[in-house]
Amino acid sequence: HKSGFGFSQRKITLSTAGLVSEMEALGRDTTISLVVSLCATDNATRDRLMPINRRYPIETLLEACRRYPLQPHRRITFEYILLEGINDRPADARRLATLLRPIRAKINLIPFNEHEGCRFRRPNEAVIQRFQQDLMDQGYTVIIRNSKGRDISAACGCFSIAVEDGTGDYDDPMWHPFWEAAIDLGLPLSFHILTSRTSLFDGRPRVSRLNGFLGILRGIQD
Repeated sequence: HKSGFGFSQRKITLSTAGLVSEMEALGRDTTISLVVSLCATDNATRDRLMPINRRYPIETLLEACRRYPLQPHRRITFEYILLEGINDRPADARRLATLLRPIRAKINLIPFNEHEGCRFRRPNEAVIQRFQQDLMDQGYTVIIRNSKGRDISAACGCFSIAVEDGTGDYDDPMWHPFWEAAIDLGLPLSFHILTSRTSLFDGRPRVSRLNGFLGILRGIQD
């Protein structure tokens, strides 16, 4: 575009949580690199971790990736956040290798960065290394991301929803209308809402305030 910065499309990477409805157009209209946040190998786990999976389950997402028009010698990068006891077992590595077999893929492992108020935990280094090796044994290029900023909860993956008792949960039915509306807007949301007395939401988030937040996002998008 004449008003752009003239960057080569090969130097641009787009990361998506799996907005399947837009992926076909992206591949048709551009040659930028694609990164897909997968983070689980079964729908029950991914539903819990990534609410967009309720709209576009793993099978639908991976079929879109299989059809994605990659340039020669290019691959889709799949990001996989490792969570202790949730998606870090040898069986998960085997399923991941099988799921990605029909796709030209490489894998970016992101050990979870623990932060205050979140019940998820980072696997120990032995588990992380074993997970990487299990995938490499299947012929994949697998990189473990070295995150910075963990000491101030600013590292990759330090996004959560927390309530006053520290038991924030994506599965709380209160959030379901919010996620559905966000997905309808085409918003690949990752955000951090802390519900303390000084935060956007005092105490338990109220639906009216969530709707107001979505209104702001709609305005930005328009």
